[in-house]
Amino acid sequence: MHRCVISTGSSSASCLAQYTSDRIEESISICNCSDREDIPKIIPAAHYDIIINYSDESIGDIIYDLFSFLIPQNASIRVVFVLDRSMANNSMPKHVTFLEKLEKHKFIALEFIDDSPTEPVSQGDNIIYFVGPGNTGKTSIIASLSESFRQNNQKLALIDITRKNKLINYFPKHSFMNTSNLKDFTVSRDFYSSVNIYSDGLADLYVYDYESDKKGPEVIYFCEILRKLSGLYDYIIVNADESSVINTPYIYKTASKIFIVHDFMPTKIKTTKKLLLKMISSGIDTQKTVSLIYNKTLKDTIDIGRIEEKLLFIKLPNKRVLPTVNVNCSTFEIPYEQKTMAAIIRNLALNTTGIENTSKKYKNNIINIYKHINNIPYSDSDEMEISQFFKEKAGKLLDMKYIAKSIKSIKADLTNLKHSGIAAKGSNLLNSGKARAKSGFSKCNNYLRSMIIKGKNDKK
Repeated sequence: MHRCVISTGSSSASCLAQYTSDRIEESISICNCSDREDIPKIIPAAHYDIIINYSDESIGDIIYDLFSFLIPQNASIRVVFVLDRSMANNSMPKHVTFLEKLEKHKFIALEFIDDSPTEPVSQGDNIIYFVGPGNTGKTSIIASLSESFRQNNQKLALIDITRKNKLINYFPKHSFMNTSNLKDFTVSRDFYSSVNIYSDGLADLYVYDYESDKKGPEVIYFCEILRKLSGLYDYIIVNADESSVINTPYIYKTASKIFIVHDFMPTKIKTTKKLLLKMISSGIDTQKTVSLIYNKTLKDTIDIGRIEEKLLFIKLPNKRVLPTVNVNCSTFEIPYEQKTMAAIIRNLALNTTGIENTSKKYKNNIINIYKHINNIPYSDSDEMEISQFFKEKAGKLLDMKYIAKSIKSIKADLTNLKHSGIAAKGSNLLNSGKARAKSGFSKCNNYLRSMIIKGKNDKK
């Protein structure tokens, strides 16, 4: 009896060997249907095995025509539906109901196969992702952040899976990963010590070569590498972009924290929201893992609240509003400042990292992101500039009411002196008092300046 195996797209074609290995015979024929034009080309057979993959977007266009063509042939039809149970229930394709009705009326035999990723796709306590639209400043933030890890003697693994691999600009020494070596990629302490970038061996860069595989790293092998590296380093930071979310969303299940990096361009809201929705549909708990970084914000020209309102909420058909992330999640706003940009450009030119030449606000934000990753409490007072702190203290010391009260007291003494006939002496006394007051103000000013300098040193 002749059999014909029909795949319904590229994703289904890749499942042929896995789901039909026990049915392969010499009399079997294999046919791929990617569009309606392929349907009439199907070879007549007594039995059909049809493989439908959940991720095949084209299946919705051909499924009704496909069964309208096959059922009148009076052949037995077995449908293998490769289902991913981790996907949200409300994202279930409509044609699943159609297939269930066909099975109910005994036109087909329907079989669901769970293709949800299993271990090692599990969350790691020390795996961090930075992701967002292109050119939002993810790479420069990661490079600056690496300095905080090095200063605290923490070993850091950087993995760049973006298409342009911009981290290479900061870390020229690195190790390449690609499709050919990903499966056999070995991580050992000897390997770890051989690729370290700095002499102290505290930061290493691993780069995925997208030229070898346009869709990105294979999930299982990539997650296994993360598992191995997590035992060698204090933290793993993954630099990612849109393509990794669209093609391999399951790798984000390994993250303990995900930073969505945005900039001042409102046009990128749609892209960012698309990434969040893709994560949610892949079973990633964005409520617990996602934090927001607004980079290069322009003062008085952008309304962060308006952006967040469009970015963080989904309007459901029943008019309900659903937040994509926790509305109380950690948010970091990094302002655009020429001093910071000049320092970053200089670092790029010299292939170095560092935040010593950046603005105080940029440093404070990087430090707060570092504290958030390490679960160290931080508050808004950490972001207050030292000069502003001492200005407030100085304002309280130089209370003008106190000075006015002293002058009033001197005038009263002069009046009494005039009545006693020694006004001349009072005038000299007043001049002497003014001179002493001037000297006192000068000493107070010098003292406050020394306190500010001392405060800056203590803060450092």
